[in-house]
Amino acid sequence: MVAARFEAQLLELATRDPVLRKRCRKALERLMEAPERVGSHLEPVTGTAGTFTARVDRNYRLILQRHEDEAGAFYLIVAVASHDDAY
Repeated sequence: MVAARFEAQLLELATRDPVLRKRCRKALERLMEAPERVGSHLEPVTGTAGTFTARVDRNYRLILQRHEDEAGAFYLIVAVASHDDAY
């Protein structure tokens, strides 16, 4: 699932840096294939239960929230932010 805030941030970043948009899409594809895979670099954010980051590139991270329903666990993609802002 994708939050509206993430879509707006991605569009804004894409106008400034089309390469970053492609990297975000690749990171999303990795997460959809296997979120727990080492290559996704899914890491918990200290002090915030259920919030994780996933690596886009060296400077950017996706911010996700983990939820569960009757079908199992899923991640809501909340935002894309620079590494420093994500933590």
